[in-house]
Amino acid sequence: MNARDDAIRRILVALDASPESLAALEYAADLAAGLQAELTGIFVEDVDLLNLAGMPFAREVSALTPGGRQLDPDAMATALHAQAARARQALETAATGLHLRWSFRVLRGRIEAELQTAVAETDLLALGRRAQSVRRRILGRTLETMARRLPSSVLLAVPGHRTAIAPVAAIYDVSDCGGRALSLGARIAGEARRDLIVYLMAESAGDFAEKRKHAENRLGGDLARVRFIHVPGYGPGDLEPALLRDDPHMLVVGCDVAGGMPPETWMELASRANCPVLLLRGLL
Repeated sequence: MNARDDAIRRILVALDASPESLAALEYAADLAAGLQAELTGIFVEDVDLLNLAGMPFAREVSALTPGGRQLDPDAMATALHAQAARARQALETAATGLHLRWSFRVLRGRIEAELQTAVAETDLLALGRRAQSVRRRILGRTLETMARRLPSSVLLAVPGHRTAIAPVAAIYDVSDCGGRALSLGARIAGEARRDLIVYLMAESAGDFAEKRKHAENRLGGDLARVRFIHVPGYGPGDLEPALLRDDPHMLVVGCDVAGGMPPETWMELASRANCPVLLLRGLL
């Protein structure tokens, strides 16, 4: 990522025409418009899926075909091409409506490997994830692996969450990466004309007051649309009641291992959140 606190110039969104990936596109497009960033969409033709379709034992099971039917590699390839076309159309519609610079690529390979290669030229990767129920707060294994390993910042979006007046939220922990998360959250809120909530995780009132002073100095300027919320603790479980109450438009979290939350903590936070989470990585 560039040296500026909020320097996101290239946003990559992984598309497969699912509701989750379309939610990622919607949030990524809004971010690109507000941050004057370029938007790129990629569709990965999963080579493992294509190889599976060529196996004689592979069968498609449905209620309409008792016993299933053999998969057809050509039909599978045709279906993937059609899916890619729908993804491209969704990207073009979103980007054109917001006057964004955009591009679209179709890749063939293993999804994780292709994404790891593609993010080398980007600042932020937008991925869709399923909304979590109260009983199931676990990120998909593939999604969690990618979010842990990729060098770029990651936006984990959920479908059906957008509201016009919801605030943007950021966690500030007085670390360098926490400062970048605060600055980026403030910029996103300002561009979208939303309020900003700053979560300050502190066990005591004195610790909260000290962190609030640091945050106010970091933000500077007019703080009329900023709310500072005391979270009494340091774990994802301590933050969860505030997230459920405030229902933010997006949560920005600094997650450098060197300066912010360790991977196991911010991944648990992302799985618990009821809103999109932007896991911000800065300079290591």
